[in-house]
Amino acid sequence: MLEKVIRVDQVEINPETKTVFIRTATIIKDGGIEISRTFHRHSIAKGDDYSNESELVQKICALLHTEETITN
Repeated sequence: MLEKVIRVDQVEINPETKTVFIRTATIIKDGGIEISRTFHRHSIAKGDDYSNESELVQKICALLHTEETITN
C-alpha cells in the first residue's frame, strides 16, 4: 500500500533579516518502506502571511516577526 507523508524537516533562520527558510519533505512509502523522497524549499520574510504553514513554523514566525521587527 502506498503512503504519502509531507512534513517540515528543516527550518533555518537568518538572524539579521529574520527570514525563515523552510524545507518540506514529501516521502512516498510502499508497505512502510521509503521508496522516494523529494524536497521543496520556500522562505517567509517579515510581513509575509504564514497562516497556512505548519504549527511549528507559525510559532517560529510569531516569535521572530513581531511588530517591532516588521517596522525596523
